[in-house]
Amino acid sequence: MILFNLMSINIMDDNDTINWKDKTITLRHNIKLLNIIINHYPEQTYEIKNESNIVYNWSKFIKYWYKHLPEYIKAFNIEFDTLTLYIDYTIAPIFISNDRIFIGIYIYNTKIIKNLKKSVTQYRFLSSVEHYLVSNTNKYNFIYGILNKHNSNSNSNNNNNNYDTFKNKKLILDTNINIPIKYILQNSINYFPKLEINRIKMISRNHLNP
Repeated sequence: MILFNLMSINIMDDNDTINWKDKTITLRHNIKLLNIIINHYPEQTYEIKNESNIVYNWSKFIKYWYKHLPEYIKAFNIEFDTLTLYIDYTIAPIFISNDRIFIGIYIYNTKIIKNLKKSVTQYRFLSSVEHYLVSNTNKYNFIYGILNKHNSNSNSNNNNNNYDTFKNKKLILDTNINIPIKYILQNSINYFPKLEINRIKMISRNHLNP
């Protein structure tokens, strides 16, 4: 059995510009952390029976996803046929139990997110954007940045209380299964696009002498 769970991603920083199509993120030169909100919509689920094995071949699963788009459009009231995978959203296996496979549908198209009015559980994180976080390249994976930031500060008393650490934070996949949010992120990490970081310097201005 496959159970789809609807999620969304907000990268909250007025100084960043993300182009998911070109896989780039533009940041001021001094930005080291981004505020990330991960939303889970527990009422938005969709169940498929007798298709669990296909998940273990991800390329076949993607073909299966596209083949059955009309079902997902009806179930979630989201026009997936007008969206582009890895530009507007990502799908990723987030947990596998004995008899069920849970798939996360992560929406990061901001227009779609604004229209998601259902009940929501929010998880707030800080994500490090240091360039060395992905194989010593200039690529940014915001999930990796969350794991790195919160793992390194898990015992610190200086953490901002407005942001979740991983301790005791669980995502309710259904009424019987509570999974630590850390495990959900770890399972999702390789399914998100890596973004090229473009750094820009802010030029100070003297308003009296422009």
